[in-house]
Amino acid sequence: MAIDDITRKPSPKLISSLKTWDCNKAEPSEHLLQMLFSLAYLIHPSKLHALEVVQRALEKLRTQSRRQTKRFYWRDKHREKAVRKIVRCDLDTLQWLVMYESDLHGVQQSQLSQQSETQLLIRYLNRVVQASSALSSFYVNIGVSRLIYGYSTLEAQGVYELLTGRYLGADEYRRAKSFLMKKVADEFGGLLETTRVEHGEIRFVQKENQQEIISLVDKCLNAFTPWSTQCESIVNLSAQTSQSNISDMDQNNLDLTYCHVFLHPDCYAHLTSHVSLDHPHEKVAVPRFAMSNIEKNDKEPPAPPTLSPNDIQEIRRKLEITNVRRREIKPRWARVVLDSREVGKIDLMEQRGLQLSVTEENTVVEIYAKGETGEVLLATHIISGHDRHAPIKSIVPITAGRFIFHITEANWERGQAADRILDIAYSPQAKLADVWEECIDIFQRPNLRAVYGMACVLIALATWGLAHYFYSHKIDTLTKELLEARQNIQVSSDTQGIISYVLTADELRVRSEDMTIAEIVREPHSSAISLKLRMRGTDQPYTAELKRVRDEHTLMTQNDLYSVSTDQGFVIQILIPAAILQESGYYTVSVYSGERVSRFSFRVADN
Repeated sequence: MAIDDITRKPSPKLISSLKTWDCNKAEPSEHLLQMLFSLAYLIHPSKLHALEVVQRALEKLRTQSRRQTKRFYWRDKHREKAVRKIVRCDLDTLQWLVMYESDLHGVQQSQLSQQSETQLLIRYLNRVVQASSALSSFYVNIGVSRLIYGYSTLEAQGVYELLTGRYLGADEYRRAKSFLMKKVADEFGGLLETTRVEHGEIRFVQKENQQEIISLVDKCLNAFTPWSTQCESIVNLSAQTSQSNISDMDQNNLDLTYCHVFLHPDCYAHLTSHVSLDHPHEKVAVPRFAMSNIEKNDKEPPAPPTLSPNDIQEIRRKLEITNVRRREIKPRWARVVLDSREVGKIDLMEQRGLQLSVTEENTVVEIYAKGETGEVLLATHIISGHDRHAPIKSIVPITAGRFIFHITEANWERGQAADRILDIAYSPQAKLADVWEECIDIFQRPNLRAVYGMACVLIALATWGLAHYFYSHKIDTLTKELLEARQNIQVSSDTQGIISYVLTADELRVRSEDMTIAEIVREPHSSAISLKLRMRGTDQPYTAELKRVRDEHTLMTQNDLYSVSTDQGFVIQILIPAAILQESGYYTVSVYSGERVSRFSFRVADN
């Protein structure tokens, strides 16, 4: 078939290498560029348009924000919460961005009447998968079961419960279907007609002869399945979800696996067979497009051409040009675009921020600025996260400063839109070159040269003196407290008020059945806290670093620590003055030995 080359699953070896690819550290390989181009060409069979889609997707990935979340804090507080939006690796993000950019390109095309029925159908399938996979596997199940196939609400509910072990009410399924239908209908305008069927349900009017497009539907869904995932046994997945320790698993990776099962034709067929449902090929129910002059055909889309070395070189050249423009631009204003709609502007000199209300429907925030050579994309933030209760902070550095995206939960009641507040802050950064230019300009004025020169020297000396005094005093205080605490430990800990705890490394605790984070009770009379950290026996010295999780502030560092054999196994012991742990909350100790890092998390609470 002509589109076999488009939808062929990459080899596991290639996927393994691409899953660890970091767009900020390495250029996209030729294999990856060909995969991206083939996917874009499937949706828009034009080399020019497909290359444009790939180019824009790569630009967005380069400027994508990096999340900074407290993962173990979220796990400890909200283990029972399901994933509401998926977090992807760079490979899956790039695949999703190609589908997203193809959607935008499709909306901008004014001559829809010139498209064939096959092209419109591929666009429909892309829109359903792209809109649903922007959220979670629950929405992917609804999109596939209800908008691509004709399964009922009860049947969609059955396959989802079997696979995930989650039991939601029928109203949740109906609300999700209504939401996705609106997202799809908005792109196609009046091309999709609706009708009321049994029990008053609203559905798209279906096309005739659904059996003619089974092969096309299978191959498109195979192409849209997340690239980083592999086929899993339905029996094994169902067994995992039925176990009591499902909250201990990586919920995000598990949800991504669920998406694979719902999207991959073979996996989905196996899943429906376990619920004794009709085969998906018998339930294909794609809509009819209301166009009088539409070209009705069942032709397969053309196979994508192979990118030449010149094509690959041109893609990389354009990316480098864009990077140079982004580095050189000095904007005063930036406009904020939410899902291709401008929602505000930021005065980078005065306002330095913008606050937006976002919902589950919103997916991508972009920030553009105008330079001498045109508009440049400065930053991209893909709205995603494990849970609405987990604050998400992301940063995009640019030459002139950095954009900080911070999402927090707004006031929300069950049954209403899941609104969250998105704060976009801009933090300017003084450039050394700009400061140097100002200094040169000042020193070129003879009448001000001596005055400003003396002022700079005095300011530098005063700053150095204050910094030296402040840090010397702080170091002396901490050293004194540490020495006193170490002297106290030579005597009985019961009489000197030293409390001792034994901690297990986070990675070992995650693999065990006990996921409870250690809690340290701070007693009023205690002078210090002794932590015994379980380690492997080695002669190598360790370095321990204590940080407060809330702001990642380093509170204490100890060097030249060695493991000793105790009743609890090999441990290293660190002594923390009680004065350092002044506030309740979460802390972590990072232990370094060569390239190996072990982390020990604990929570401090008052008695």
